[in-house]
Amino acid sequence: MNQINRTGHTCEELDLGRGPRSIASTWGPPLLLIVIGTIFANTPGGSLVFAGLIWSASILWLGVSCLRNALRCGRFHCSVLGLVYPALALVALGITFGWVPLQWNPFWAFIFSPPTIIAFIPEFFGVKYIVSRAT
Repeated sequence: MNQINRTGHTCEELDLGRGPRSIASTWGPPLLLIVIGTIFANTPGGSLVFAGLIWSASILWLGVSCLRNALRCGRFHCSVLGLVYPALALVALGITFGWVPLQWNPFWAFIFSPPTIIAFIPEFFGVKYIVSRAT
């Protein structure tokens, strides 16, 4: 759908995920930090608290980026994950400090991954933008 929004731009023009360069600059740094935190957590002497802080900040960064993109262009998965990821960042922070009795592997497998995958499913069926945001 090539809707024109109130600024005279199409959703695609405003989408921070419209091309490799914008994807890399917006979502690349927090994803890279997640990888770095994972490597650090799995190296001898690596601190899970330090890795957890990196993961929590990265998830929040992803959420803020998605929320920003959802407000810019109405991208479907960003409209969902922009709300979910900040809450998951708090859960991750709770795991980091022992306030949430959960291990990291179940967090990534059963709490972080499912909403991420589910949020993208409509886009595989052509629902890329929420029209009400684009008009």
